Amino acid sequence: MTLVFFKRNFILSSKYFIFLSLIVGSIITIIPIYVGLNNSLFILNENQILYLYSNSSQVLAAIYGLTLTGFIFFRNELSRNEASDDTLSDATDSLKKRYRSQLIFITILSVSTLITSNVVISIESSEWKNAKIILMNLSQSLFILSLIVISFFIFDILEPKRIEKESLKIQSEIDPQESMSDKGDLSEFLKNFNKIEDLLKEYGSPLYSGTGNIKFISNKILVNTIYRNELIDNGLRDDINKLVSLRNSIVHGAEPTVSNAIVELSKEVLERLLTSLSQEKN
Repeated sequence: MTLVFFKRNFILSSKYFIFLSLIVGSIITIIPIYVGLNNSLFILNENQILYLYSNSSQVLAAIYGLTLTGFIFFRNELSRNEASDDTLSDATDSLKKRYRSQLIFITILSVSTLITSNVVISIESSEWKNAKIILMNLSQSLFILSLIVISFFIFDILEPKRIEKESLKIQSEIDPQESMSDKGDLSEFLKNFNKIEDLLKEYGSPLYSGTGNIKFISNKILVNTIYRNELIDNGLRDDINKLVSLRNSIVHGAEPTVSNAIVELSKEVLERLLTSLSQEKN
């Protein structure tokens, strides 16, 4: 349980990385600006300023470009894995959303750094001493913060157990188990789920109008197909999708445990599905 607790907290803490980055960025920006305005540690001449800020911009632009290119290849790999195994869809979709948010943040930081660097170069010969000090320190702080965030992004992508950790995160969101006493019977949950899955295939496969091999139609596609044909209501569709996501997360590395509430939900969903489909059949 200690390991599970650590993993869950680690995964949840990563959601606040952007917020923490902004805090760190504020600190490493305010302190240098304050020191620069009151007692500068370094005095740069014109050539040093032009060289430092132009090179910083070029280095950051090159790193950002390489990071973006690598991410595109990695995203395609995730999509290929998802296409070959539909049970990975929940974990890969969650990863894609997280990486997209991080990449947007990196883009904003990088563009802000490039803009401030160009402004520093543009006003270098002006008489606005305080403005130059503020912008020079701001630009280099953003540059350092950008490198830190890009490094985190790269290490996050290269995490070897990313699917397992993301599956654990999904499990904790769908089925947060407060204590050991809340632990349900996993075998009963899987038995109910397998019956639900058989019903989805029995009723959903004939209705599916896709062109792919019938064996590779995901459960969520079957659920949506049955829903579009008005065989089940929206609430039942959401509950089935929740159970599918939980089962997929368990398959791909989450803890093989479920709560009593989820076991009861699987039993209830099975009964509701049987009732809805039998009424349509009659």
